[in-house]
Amino acid sequence: MEQEQIKELALASGFKLKEQEDGSMDLNGYVYTFANALIEANRIKQKAGHKLVLCDSRGREFDSIYASRVPRIGEAIYHSNDEEYRVISVEYMVTEDHTNLMLDKL
Repeated sequence: MEQEQIKELALASGFKLKEQEDGSMDLNGYVYTFANALIEANRIKQKAGHKLVLCDSRGREFDSIYASRVPRIGEAIYHSNDEEYRVISVEYMVTEDHTNLMLDKL
């Protein structure tokens, strides 16, 4: 994202221009630094894929992982401890930005 786009979004969100050392009116430098950090964090998150919250057959969360796609019901997945699980339920948590997977250990 270009600096001018960041400025437009910041101004539309209520940020104010401040006089800079050179006499020009601009946002303070930390606003651009913060915006770029958010952009980079989002880029990394998108590259990592979908956040999957792993739940046991009773719905208790026991871990979370990132995957390039959401597995289908009945599909086997492997956990970091090399144990194999089968997906028995998929619940998309749109407002919480993740997907719950209910699993049975194979």
